[in-house]
Amino acid sequence: MPTELAAASLPIFALGIGLGALVVLTALMAGLWYGRRSSAPPASIEFQTEQILRMLQGVSRFTSGVAGDVSEHQEHFRRLLARLNNAEKNPGETSDEAASEVVHEILSANDALQKRLDDAETALKNQSHELAGYMTEARTDGLTELPNRRSFDDDLAARFAQWKRYRTPLSVMMVDIDHFKKFNDTHGHLAGDAVLKQVAQTLRDALRRSDVLVRFGGEEFAVILPSTTVADGGIAASHMLHAVAEKAFLYEGKVLRVTVSCGVAEAQPGDTEITLVKRADEALYAAKKAGRNCVYRHVGDRLERGDAGPTPAALTPAPLSSQKTANDFSQVCDDLRRRLLEVAGKDPQRDST
Repeated sequence: MPTELAAASLPIFALGIGLGALVVLTALMAGLWYGRRSSAPPASIEFQTEQILRMLQGVSRFTSGVAGDVSEHQEHFRRLLARLNNAEKNPGETSDEAASEVVHEILSANDALQKRLDDAETALKNQSHELAGYMTEARTDGLTELPNRRSFDDDLAARFAQWKRYRTPLSVMMVDIDHFKKFNDTHGHLAGDAVLKQVAQTLRDALRRSDVLVRFGGEEFAVILPSTTVADGGIAASHMLHAVAEKAFLYEGKVLRVTVSCGVAEAQPGDTEITLVKRADEALYAAKKAGRNCVYRHVGDRLERGDAGPTPAALTPAPLSSQKTANDFSQVCDDLRRRLLEVAGKDPQRDST
């Protein structure tokens, strides 16, 4: 008898775990709602709020239903125990038959409750998958599929805490597509969106796996560079700059080209996450002020050019004058004529007269 009664209590214990998981799920969705509300544009907040509230209401109704089943099962269990006690006190009733009947009813009630628990587990898994989708969406930019600003803030806070503890180098890079408003005005916003996606992929391909590239907003990107000094960050930025400048971006059969400007700063004593990003942004502004398509680094209290290798201007050959070109061609012809005469056994000086 004690074994059967102990077995009868197992579904209640399992249900307790399930209800606890439901409570955690509800709390996660509530936290997600506040997080999405703080990072979402005002126009989409109302729609997102309705989605989250519908999920919360569904979980609430489901939790209430399962809790009712638990209460009903416990009440049934108490009635069966009372019958057993009465059977033991009433000598006219066969205790074994009463016990067998009670155990049968307990097992039947357990089967029904177990089915309800299985349904609860399935529903909980479905809600968890849906919540995981919302969490991914809340931290991902829909156009470029890069992490978004909220993800950047969270990752930078974690990296910055590590930097404060271990003092391993940490740099932040800000990247902006040059003259992008003019690009959109010329080619259209659909072309702009297509190029944004391709630029994002180009930047990602130029970085290490440990680097965190995010879409910061609009045509601006940000990169968290772990274990990277400002000098190495300048080299990484230069690689990205040249990768974008050399890339032919395609849209509806047309080849479109853009360039980027980059600013890099390294975490220093006294910095916060905000001041680190601010200094990288100041370096970006200096790059744009210097003519764009270049890299600037924020080093201490000064801003300096940080490109690796020759600048685009240095790569452009100086134009040749038409007079110099004509003279060079005439000299080549004279040398060739002289060589032919020597091969023919004639005196070049005498024949030229």
